[in-house]
Amino acid sequence: MKNTTHLILGMLALTFGMEVKAQIQLPSVFSDGMVLQQNSKVAVWGWGNPSETLMILSEWNPGDTVRTVVDNQGRWKAEVPTGRAGGPYTLEVKGGNDSRKLSDVMLGEVWLCSGQSNMEWSANMGIMNGEQEVKQAASPSVRIFHNPKQGADTPQTDCRTKWEVATPESMRVPLLTSLPAT
Repeated sequence: MKNTTHLILGMLALTFGMEVKAQIQLPSVFSDGMVLQQNSKVAVWGWGNPSETLMILSEWNPGDTVRTVVDNQGRWKAEVPTGRAGGPYTLEVKGGNDSRKLSDVMLGEVWLCSGQSNMEWSANMGIMNGEQEVKQAASPSVRIFHNPKQGADTPQTDCRTKWEVATPESMRVPLLTSLPAT
């Protein structure tokens, strides 16, 4: 019994003596290459250690630090002011022991498209003038964030996709593909 008590006390001492490192996490919509709505206040959110204060620094608005506190559920949200269209910029979320820096961030018009099934077609699916459109698709300031279909029994807080620059290659990718489960 005496050895067990010493073992438990030793483990507790190690546990409380270790440095707790903040883990700032962002959903995939906030990633390198993203586009944020220009001339607006954009909601940015994620997860971290409860009660930790986070600072959000945007390269397009130097000197203006947005602060927020992670709630007791490990969630945080802040509104970041944006300026006129431009970029590429960086956006950084900093905590006590961790940070996430996003690069190649653009400010501009963000369009959300949904509805008709033909909106999922790629140039490989026989669309009218597909080859002409593919050749003209090299547009580094245009970004695509396609969220593939995925069923779930509960509301989801993230998706598994990424921002892509509009290129002839990205125009040919079938949008109906789904990503493997992780």
